[in-house]
Amino acid sequence: MMLLARRVSLLVAFYVFTSAATAHAECAWVLWEENTISRPRQAAWIKWTLHAARQTRADCEAVLDVAWKGAVKLVEMQPRVTVHWSAPGWFAAAFKNEDGTFAGSEEHRFRCFPDTVDPRK
Repeated sequence: MMLLARRVSLLVAFYVFTSAATAHAECAWVLWEENTISRPRQAAWIKWTLHAARQTRADCEAVLDVAWKGAVKLVEMQPRVTVHWSAPGWFAAAFKNEDGTFAGSEEHRFRCFPDTVDPRK
């Protein structure tokens, strides 16, 4: 299942880095992805990934929309994965083992924050 999380992150990175504007240090808005991972008999954990930085909130939210839609499409293509909920900037998926038993779930939230905010803290 971690492979899926890596694939989602790679796809999001692809969409973000192929967008017209490039990220640089003096940007004012940053796109973050919060990934909450839950597995049976394990404590859930949260992973934050920084994806892009943009000059304006509107530009960041445009990248957010592309990243979120791309990630949902990638997850939906995976065998034994079901997207249970999807709303702008957020989706949740459940995973099954080959025998059909529950293997875990993940929630992905894409959010734009001012560059002065580090949501990991």
